[in-house]
Amino acid sequence: MTKALAKSFRATLERLKSRLNWVVIHVPLDVPRIWRTRERLKVKGEINGFPFRTSLFPTGRAGT
Repeated sequence: MTKALAKSFRATLERLKSRLNWVVIHVPLDVPRIWRTRERLKVKGEINGFPFRTSLFPTGRAGT
């Protein structure tokens, strides 16, 4: 198993206008360069002190 590589950043939550009603952030980092993959990544984080777990999904936009 690969050792976790922690990164911190600030981002704004954005509600997508779709039937799924997802809330997303755009990661302001070069994810493929840092984690050496373009696949989905499982992540743990915190929003205003509340822990959560989710996944990063590539969008095709640079820095996401």
